[in-house]
Amino acid sequence: MEKAAGHQISDPRLAGDGTMICLSALSVYARDGLNGVGVDVTTHPDRSARMKVSFPSLAIPVGLYNVLALVTVVSPSLFGSAFDATTHTLFNLPMLSAGTSLAITFGHLILLIGLIALFFELVSSTRASNQALFGDALTLILFVVCLIEFLLLPPFATATFLLLTVMVLMDSMAGFIVSAVSARKDISLGA
Repeated sequence: MEKAAGHQISDPRLAGDGTMICLSALSVYARDGLNGVGVDVTTHPDRSARMKVSFPSLAIPVGLYNVLALVTVVSPSLFGSAFDATTHTLFNLPMLSAGTSLAITFGHLILLIGLIALFFELVSSTRASNQALFGDALTLILFVVCLIEFLLLPPFATATFLLLTVMVLMDSMAGFIVSAVSARKDISLGA
C-alpha cells in the first residue's frame, strides 16, 4: 500500500470519513492495528473535507417543467398551453393484453423523474448533519417557489405540477422530521 512521497490515496480503512490522506516515505511504518499493519498518516485537507452544497435533486424535474412552461409561453404554436404540453403523447408502450397500449406523455416522464429524485432525496435525508440541514432549507425554498408558481402563474396550474409540488413538500417534511428525530435521540443518549 506504499505510495511514492506526495501521492494521495483514499483508503476507507485508514480514513473512515473518506478524507484524502497523504503518505510520505518517512511516515509509513509498521505497527499493530489494521490486521497487523498500520501507517502513520497525515491528514491532507482537500475539497471533499469542506462542506458540500446539498443540491435538492427534485430541482431537476421542477426545472424541466419550468423549461416546458417557458417554451409554451414563448412559442404557443408549438404545444399550445402547458397542459397541452404535459399531455402530448411522446410514444406508446404496447401492453401484454391484446390491443392495449400505454401512452407516455411529457408529464408522465417529468413525474417519473420526480419520483426517482424523491427516492434519492428520501434515502439521503436519513443522515443528520449540518449539510443535511442546509439541504432541507434549500428544499423548503424550492417548495415555496413551486407553491408560488402553482398559485400565481397559469402555465403551472396543472395536475403534473401540483404532484411535483407535493413531492417537494414531502421531501422537505421528511428531511425536517428525520433531523428532529435524530436530534431527540442525541439528546436522550446524552442525558
